[in-house]
Amino acid sequence: MLLGHAFEMLLKASIVKNGGSIHTEGDNNQTIGFKKAIYLCRHGEDDDIRILEEDEVITLNKIRNDRDSAAHYLIETSERQLYVFAEAGVTLFDNLLGRVFDESLADYIPGRVLPLSTTPPQNLAVLIDDEYTQVRQLLDDDERVKAKAKLRSIEGLERALDDEEEGPVTDEELEQRVEEITESEDERDWTQIFRGVASLDLTTEGEGEPFRLEITKSEGVPVNLVDEDDDDEEEEATVAVKRVNERDFYNLGIQDIAEKFDDYSWQKLRCVADELGLQENEKYYKEISVGSSTYKRYSGYGLKRIREAVEEGEVDPEVAWDEHGW
Repeated sequence: MLLGHAFEMLLKASIVKNGGSIHTEGDNNQTIGFKKAIYLCRHGEDDDIRILEEDEVITLNKIRNDRDSAAHYLIETSERQLYVFAEAGVTLFDNLLGRVFDESLADYIPGRVLPLSTTPPQNLAVLIDDEYTQVRQLLDDDERVKAKAKLRSIEGLERALDDEEEGPVTDEELEQRVEEITESEDERDWTQIFRGVASLDLTTEGEGEPFRLEITKSEGVPVNLVDEDDDDEEEEATVAVKRVNERDFYNLGIQDIAEKFDDYSWQKLRCVADELGLQENEKYYKEISVGSSTYKRYSGYGLKRIREAVEEGEVDPEVAWDEHGW
């Protein structure tokens, strides 16, 4: 909300500096809002006022959508997504400050890394893929309210590509999106539901200080996201995505998985995983090394596979314990 307010003030200051008016028609006591300021700085009649590029509008619309959703609805934004758009916002703010006022953020704040993240995302498709998986899992768990709160953040990014959209994402609109997701034939293929998001990418410049991150719109058709080991020669727009942030993708220990079950201990669920051979498939499991320590981690797909096996009677945890228990 503070980042949105800062941009609204910066855009209004830019309009005034370049000879425009920030007052609403017919009432000089009222000034335009954030959305109108974005529109004028992209589509205004005066060339001097049009300071925004298309990709920059996407970042601003995303920040504005999330700000409005936080004020009027329930929204859950992951730390990784918050990092991406906060960092992109800092980069854009600095760009506009230099473009219009010939100044730099470094003139006002220390040159430290802000915001700070121990696991900064490097690929937007991987980030959205992971969050979409979590939405699907919440829906499978009948956690509809939590799923919609997380989904609102993704939907806000989809709408950020549309200059004409009105207001934050409503609950009614999210209900329609939830129905679309649950009726999807391919439960993983979010690129067919969020086609606009699938066309976006991250571009980074520099390492350490200074560091710049921008949201960019890719050329051509949206990508079709598949695993590295998938074999799909029919889709020309298929992109094999490598999990560049393994700790985000493999984010569950066996005890985390056990918390999703009421009737079985982590030991018995580990035996279910052994019976299914999950540790032999990188889609479900990987050992992550951090320094001298090694952690056995499962992905959201691993949790889903265990849940399906137990609920559908494919594997009985008690029988699995007798077979694999220690």
